[in-house]
Amino acid sequence: MKSQRVFPRIAVAHSYSLKISEAEQAVLLGQATPEDALNQCTTEVQALLDAAGPPAV
Repeated sequence: MKSQRVFPRIAVAHSYSLKISEAEQAVLLGQATPEDALNQCTTEVQALLDAAGPPAV
């Protein structure tokens, strides 16, 4: 049971890394302000965390 809850959280951590890279790229290309990019990243990662459920204990 515990392993079923751990893997989604690992996927979220990987997705978080990808989202940060996308946000950095958007800022560097002038497509977003740092604040907007961070807000978008935070919103998307929070949605992933919510979908993954509570962390394994």
